Amino acid sequence: MSRHGSSFNWVGATVSNTRGGRRPHSPKSEKILFGKINKKEALIAFNSALAGTVDNKSLEKKYGMKIESGFVFDKNILEVKTKDFVQIMEKIFGDAFYTVLKHKSIRAGLGKMRGRKYKSNAGLLFVIGNDESMNRKGVKVLCVKDLTITDLSPNGEPGRLACYTEKAIKDIGERFQ
Repeated sequence: MSRHGSSFNWVGATVSNTRGGRRPHSPKSEKILFGKINKKEALIAFNSALAGTVDNKSLEKKYGMKIESGFVFDKNILEVKTKDFVQIMEKIFGDAFYTVLKHKSIRAGLGKMRGRKYKSNAGLLFVIGNDESMNRKGVKVLCVKDLTITDLSPNGEPGRLACYTEKAIKDIGERFQ
């Protein structure tokens, strides 16, 4: 609150339709923002998102090139060092290897000043079993129990690059029984 002569600069701060004023209809903390989804509907959505990780048409539509996904590995891949893991992925994905690893770049244009400085891709999703563990840089690793529909199809678009372990495939089958 400051005053220069007879003008006050704090007068409009409490009114919602003035510049610098409060928000007129701010979000309430009591309001539930997320509704429940029916179990059958959630199962259909999960199955279609899971099928989108191996469907060539949806992968080609999303990435703009022919790309294979949905590879199943045995448990030995979990003990491989990161350097060897990256070489294996480079052999498997070939020309599309650039889209496999998560990378972050600085955005061109005015978005940098508006709080959107960095752009990044989703990268590869590696799904492991519930009792398995793995940590890799540049790859999102998830257990089957933590796997959601938004992980399999970000932004609601089917077709994410994903790889699975044998134990993960077994746990996915047991999850919805």
